[in-house]
Amino acid sequence: MLLFGVFVGPATVFGQKQKVPTVAYCDLVAQPGKYAGKTVRVRVAVLALFHSKYMASRECNGISPEPLFNCSGEPKCDKARNRMAANSDGNGDVVRVEAILIGKLVVPPAPTSSPSRPIFEVTEIERSFKIPRNVPWSYY
Repeated sequence: MLLFGVFVGPATVFGQKQKVPTVAYCDLVAQPGKYAGKTVRVRVAVLALFHSKYMASRECNGISPEPLFNCSGEPKCDKARNRMAANSDGNGDVVRVEAILIGKLVVPPAPTSSPSRPIFEVTEIERSFKIPRNVPWSYY
């Protein structure tokens, strides 16, 4: 199963590196409208359950944005994807890893019948960490 396809690159505007604000995941989930369309940095657990991906935190609950990793085989992309895969814990169909991600939150329009999950468009994986095996999956 392909877990992570990523696009990795510096956050730049007209050739100048931007300062990307760090946002607590709980804030991102509690106030999605505040961060919609803005580039932010967030530290989260990324969970892949079969064909779905989720962002999660032990500190809060809420509608989990779906992390969207875009990748087209660029060397930086492959390196970041391999680093995240090396830090992941799981069996291939169910995987978890903690990561610092930079991206934009895309909030769908108000639902007419069923709620839609926001999407977090990942533009950079700043870092990834192993989640210790002794941390239960139900902790997220």
